[in-house]
Amino acid sequence: MNVQNWPIRRKLLAAFVLLLFIQIGVAAVTYNGINLSDTNTGWVTHTYEVTNGLKALLGDLKDAETGQRGYLITGEDSYLEPYTAALAMIDVDFDTVRTLTADNANQQARLDALEPLIAVKMAELKQTIDLRRSSGFDAAQAVVLTDAGNDTMNQIRAMIADAQQEEQDLMAARNASA
Repeated sequence: MNVQNWPIRRKLLAAFVLLLFIQIGVAAVTYNGINLSDTNTGWVTHTYEVTNGLKALLGDLKDAETGQRGYLITGEDSYLEPYTAALAMIDVDFDTVRTLTADNANQQARLDALEPLIAVKMAELKQTIDLRRSSGFDAAQAVVLTDAGNDTMNQIRAMIADAQQEEQDLMAARNASA
């Protein structure tokens, strides 16, 4: 069957059908690309949400330390404002990160290990504040000088840095696959 012998109508119909199939193929590829892009954008947004949650959590802990230090040095209750504000936010920010990483077993395990460290750090801050109130500067300073609080905070920082790195690695992998 020689196409050159086809009547013009049949040639036009064949060309139309061919163009229609090409257009359907292009539309399918475009649709698939848009879906993939939307999925990737969602994961990038998710990564930023987790990273920002981790930064907020670390910021809360730093604010708690700032308030504690100011109070220990001055004995003035007004210096406890960052500490008090942080107390209200630590659990909120921790729970936010926990929820955002519910699909990631590594991050959940990391949060399981981080939670008691945060409790230890907050107990140490409260202890020194209470000691400053009841027994004075020297008693609170003696606890600070053990470096237990500093060691705990360094462990917290390292764990949060690991969690942030995992999120960055996930984003890089997702971008590469996109």
